[in-house]
Amino acid sequence: LDRKVAELGKCEEEANAARSQRSTLQQDLVKAQQQAAERQQELATVKNELGMRLYRAQQEMTEAEEGWRRTMAEERNQLEARTKSARAELQREVNMLQEQ
Repeated sequence: LDRKVAELGKCEEEANAARSQRSTLQQDLVKAQQQAAERQQELATVKNELGMRLYRAQQEMTEAEEGWRRTMAEERNQLEARTKSARAELQREVNMLQEQ
């Protein structure tokens, strides 16, 4: 009987140790899950920030391209106007020379 009581006591100790270990592992699991959730939130925040930066960069690039196109169009118009003016001046000179 004493042997059975001793065995039961030992089994109870082992069960208590297993429960304690299980509790510790559950706490570790909860902490790991919380850390994973925090990391996911951080990743989502970084992803959103990068998305906003990319959008702003694309907007700036689009605006710069539009500005460049406007500048090129203005310069082309000015060059065409100068060319037209120079041709008209040359034509007047040719006409004057022909009249002489």
